[in-house]
Amino acid sequence: MDDGRETGLVCLQIVYPDTGDTEDPSRTHTLIATFPQEYPDFPFEISVLPGSNFPPGPHLNPAGNLCLLTDPGNNWDGSRDILAAFLQHRVREILRLHRGDKTVTAAQEGLRQTGYVSYAPGTAMLVGDWAIPAEIDRGTFLWRHFPLDSPHRHGRGVVTEIRTESGDPLGQLIMGKKWDSMLQDSRKTTGRWVRLPSIPRGLDPLAEACSIWPELRNMTGANDLIGLLIPEEKEKGGGTIDNWVFCLRTFMIHPQRGNLLAKHTLIRAEQFSNETKWARAPRATHIANKKALIIGLGAIGAPLAWQLARSGIGELLCVDYDSVQIGNLPRWLYGMPEIGENKAACIAANLQLNYPPLFAEGIEYQIGTAGKNKTGNQRFQAALDNADILVDATGQIAVNRHLEKLARQRSIPYVWAYGSNGGWGGVIGRSVPGCTAGCYDCVQWRMLEPTAQGQEEASGAPISIRPPPAEDLPDVQPVGCFNPTFRGTGFDMDQVSQMAARLVVATLCKDTPQGSDCYPDFPWDVAVLSQWDSQSGLPTVPTWATYTLDRHPKCPWHDD
Repeated sequence: MDDGRETGLVCLQIVYPDTGDTEDPSRTHTLIATFPQEYPDFPFEISVLPGSNFPPGPHLNPAGNLCLLTDPGNNWDGSRDILAAFLQHRVREILRLHRGDKTVTAAQEGLRQTGYVSYAPGTAMLVGDWAIPAEIDRGTFLWRHFPLDSPHRHGRGVVTEIRTESGDPLGQLIMGKKWDSMLQDSRKTTGRWVRLPSIPRGLDPLAEACSIWPELRNMTGANDLIGLLIPEEKEKGGGTIDNWVFCLRTFMIHPQRGNLLAKHTLIRAEQFSNETKWARAPRATHIANKKALIIGLGAIGAPLAWQLARSGIGELLCVDYDSVQIGNLPRWLYGMPEIGENKAACIAANLQLNYPPLFAEGIEYQIGTAGKNKTGNQRFQAALDNADILVDATGQIAVNRHLEKLARQRSIPYVWAYGSNGGWGGVIGRSVPGCTAGCYDCVQWRMLEPTAQGQEEASGAPISIRPPPAEDLPDVQPVGCFNPTFRGTGFDMDQVSQMAARLVVATLCKDTPQGSDCYPDFPWDVAVLSQWDSQSGLPTVPTWATYTLDRHPKCPWHDD
């Protein structure tokens, strides 16, 4: 027994009688129970002594630990659970299950077997969701180094093609226009792969692979990458899937003896696929084929573009004429390395790089500039003609009116969003052809001409909209800033951009067939945010007042 003075752990060695072994009822297994320093707040672990004849199976992970709890972080109760009970019941159930007793429903942790492998820090190999026939047990693959990595960095890359041993193609990995282009310029290397019946155990992770395919004992280069295709549980009790573990084999010189030693670096596989991408956000899958045109990439537009990119939208067309300045940074998406860059180009480049297969394009253009920048205008018009939705985060009334007219002419939805001075509130809204009766200006009329409370319904007049609270202070214009701007923190403005992103996604999903698992639509068209108290000047819990977009009789932008 280790009393914990040196390691901080208490370890008990247990000789466990295996009374269920029909061939040898006297068989025993040596188990190690390890108690963490934080016990009983956190559970002990029971591991199998290396070299033991404990029957292998899904509840013995590669680290030698027995999987005792379905969810150790939530299913453990230190006031109730004791080691003796686990030894008497859980360990016995695992032994029966590993010997083929189908009546046992032993608990298993949600972490898959490959999650227990001791991977080298900072390593990853991207793979596709290839369905490799079970009868094919070996082959080759092409992989390329991560485009942005140093040439001297090893252990990160993308498997772009996988083949049989004879070279027949089994699958390719397509990552979108930006990444596919970068990968074409990246260093290409050939690796080999082999199918294993289970995850490798022991000191040599390639021992079993070499016994199946002896040619693997011969290295093909200074950095020899070998893929191990391993079956593991898809879900608890839900069949199996193939997963990958990669082993980078290199030679190093022994520091004392001077002879060559083989070094094995285990690398985690990351599957780049729609299933992996949408597993956490299935309701957003419908926007994968949608194109959004967003104008204005400031304190609201930039975070809004980011929200749409990480939600999986297919294309983002970003328009802004301004450049990134020091004064933008407290409430902008990126920082110092982007100073001087055009905002639209910066947002598009960064989002396309970080969220493949997104296609993003930055267009430097200022709307309403009397014929200046004809190239920018042509690109803007082309983007507008191909967009599924127009998103306006400019916060400029003249631009708002013009963009809504352009959207109406093309029968696409128009969404606008802006914040009030001080970040005290904001407004988001939408006009959707064939769905909403009013327009952007109808909302302004309803804010300017509030009717007496309680009289709206009786008189048939449009319900008034209360404007958001706003700080009564002048705009600011830091040194070098071309235009005055409102005050307000980035985290206050984020309330507006987040709700605007929800409205954009909900609007794009309006045409989804009924019954589909998509992001539901809102029963309103305009929402006004209040998150500061106008009287006290103190922040409050954000609240939204919502309205339908009805036509205002005085609005001049409608045909009778």
